[in-house]
Amino acid sequence: MAVRDGIVITPTVTGSILESVTRATLIELFERELSMEVQQREIDRTELYVCQEVSLCGSGYEVMPIVDIDGYRIGDGTVGTNTQAIFDIYDAVTRGALDQYGNWLTSV
Repeated sequence: MAVRDGIVITPTVTGSILESVTRATLIELFERELSMEVQQREIDRTELYVCQEVSLCGSGYEVMPIVDIDGYRIGDGTVGTNTQAIFDIYDAVTRGALDQYGNWLTSV
């Protein structure tokens, strides 16, 4: 996922990515909790160089900030505010700290 000019961009599921629960969850949380527009479209590697924030997502590492690609610094070279915010929200949801998402969880 990437943030460019205040818009979250993520590849479509036909773009050789895994259609994952984590990705779907983050898309919904970006829209609901951060009121950010999410565009699902192709992202060229060179476009990532000019994005303000870039991250990977998945079950194992949840939200992984990317601050450098091919030697190009992404944004200011630190974890972006939107990336940190979505990580914090995702973490709260998965730990049951946000009651409105309790139906997403299964007690074990």
